[in-house]
Amino acid sequence: KEESPKDVIKGKAISSYVNVELYLPGCPYDPEELFQALIDLAKGTVPAGKDYPVCLECKLNEYECVLVKKGVVCLGPVTLGGCNAACIRSGVGCIGCRGPLPKDANFASEVEILRELGYSEDYIKKRMSLFSKDQWR
Repeated sequence: KEESPKDVIKGKAISSYVNVELYLPGCPYDPEELFQALIDLAKGTVPAGKDYPVCLECKLNEYECVLVKKGVVCLGPVTLGGCNAACIRSGVGCIGCRGPLPKDANFASEVEILRELGYSEDYIKKRMSLFSKDQWR
């Protein structure tokens, strides 16, 4: 059996190789957020990060909660905001690409809601581990 590169090379965070002073969350990051970070850095100030969940952006945009109303997996309650609820705007639940909230993320509540909606433990683990690794446990 021939090995593929993904079997041989294990991915690591860039911080495993170099000192990282600033992270821009997202996949992809928000261009306006990058522009503001560059302006702040040019002024000699530390860019201010977001500290609220994607759910807040859904409420501000008056989007229906897909987790509560439709039973769709949505990681918005535990995911760092700043994307203007892009996934929900596109008709799907938040995939968590901006990473978990830096503090106060209630992973236990999110897991309980997903269990109550009938999602399996393996499925929940897979979805929540995509961008947050083991932080949700």
